[in-house]
Amino acid sequence: MAVVIKTSKWTLLDPSVLAKQQYNRVKILKRFCFHDSDCAFGGKESKVKVCGYAEAISDSASTSNNITATAESLQASDQLSGRVSPESFQYQYKDDLFAVYTPFMMNSQAESICRRTEDPGQEETTNRKRKRKTPCAAGDSGKNGKIIGAIKELLPEILERGRELTYFREEKDALRKYANNKSARLAALIPGCEDLFQNLCAQTESQQPGQTELTHACKPMLLLHDAGVKVDAATLIGRCVRNLRDCAVDFLVDDHLFLVPAKSMFLSCTFWNFIKGGYMQLTDGGGYDLIVVDPPWRNKSVKRKKSYWTFEESDLKQIPVPALANEACLVCVWVTNKDSLISCVKNDLFPAWGVELLSEWLWLKLTRCGDPVCDVDSPNKKCYEQLIIGRLTKTSDSVEKVSDSDGNVDRSLLAPSVPPYDFVLVTTPCVLHSKKPPLSEILSEYVAGDPRCLELFARNLLPGWTSWGNEPLRHQHIDYFERLSNEQASHEGKEGKLL
Repeated sequence: MAVVIKTSKWTLLDPSVLAKQQYNRVKILKRFCFHDSDCAFGGKESKVKVCGYAEAISDSASTSNNITATAESLQASDQLSGRVSPESFQYQYKDDLFAVYTPFMMNSQAESICRRTEDPGQEETTNRKRKRKTPCAAGDSGKNGKIIGAIKELLPEILERGRELTYFREEKDALRKYANNKSARLAALIPGCEDLFQNLCAQTESQQPGQTELTHACKPMLLLHDAGVKVDAATLIGRCVRNLRDCAVDFLVDDHLFLVPAKSMFLSCTFWNFIKGGYMQLTDGGGYDLIVVDPPWRNKSVKRKKSYWTFEESDLKQIPVPALANEACLVCVWVTNKDSLISCVKNDLFPAWGVELLSEWLWLKLTRCGDPVCDVDSPNKKCYEQLIIGRLTKTSDSVEKVSDSDGNVDRSLLAPSVPPYDFVLVTTPCVLHSKKPPLSEILSEYVAGDPRCLELFARNLLPGWTSWGNEPLRHQHIDYFERLSNEQASHEGKEGKLL
């Protein structure tokens, strides 16, 4: 379980534990069979060679039929003679990605603090700061003041409880010992596939001038029956990919190896292709009970680093949430601490999507020593982000409901409980840019039954979830993972049972 501690006001999550559980069995094939871009998906029937045997993907059949037929043949396909069986290994995200032991700061600032520790009589030297064009907003005014007050009130309890369970470490000289989080800062620089999919999505859109509508049946779904599938990256743009296995599998795209979690599905395309019809590929199996949205909000840091593509907030109204959602779907939107963006979600996006506001949560980022990752009172950088939670208010009379493959639209739903207001999620953040903490476990009690879950603007995949974005595979690159030895895997398994 990712939940370490849960109270009525806050919960402490360990994302690294969940990541280990998600990849405790990964099928790897060292010899890959290639999906030729010209023949693998073309014609009436396409032969796709995987792990030494061939499976058929019929363009004329519906995507849902393909999924059902293939799932039923999995057991039989394992027995085919001459097939090369993949090996199973245990993986986890690299520990260095979560090795945040001290607050974020510049190296020069860390060195200055270390010098003063050695020589308490040394005076602090301050570097000349650049003039700001506009004054900073006061950190202790308005809603930010209430948030800061709530954090300060909860911190002692969080720290005490976390240390009791040895989640938070007590380090006397952590800044020097961990060299200002040097291992984490180096891990954050791992390139992975870089902007491969962003660029391909942009190229695909530029090659379709004047296109006003896409058909969701134009590209048959690619089904990952097992490990060892290899494709051209360009063939994935605008095409759903689904892992039918109950374990993670490897997936070779061009020269990049990715790990695809169990029972996950993803679609990579631009925002405009998605809203013009691409989203319909995701609804063939029915609507969703939980939708998490992590928009690429505009801010100065993104503009300076050019780390990802952004667009106007008003464009987000065009996301077809009612068409993607089931009745009483829980909709969660990650947002930065800019007042105008929070107002946009509550007063513009939610009404446009037919969503009623339920709760506002905080994601509090602490180091492994229990300190906020930056000064709580800082008027600039914040040690928290916000999650706005609402529920779809549509009814079958007002909005057409998405049907499943058999035409069944009535789902037996238990009345879900309402998420508490001003709840706080506490984690040590992953240093990969924009990687959010896992929500599956903590939100499970607020959705009914066995929920279908969807993440929009995703940069990674989750078991059993559907993910859309222009780079949903980005953080699935093998460079971010490490394979455990048999001894490590055995140790992690024992620890996992204790949790």
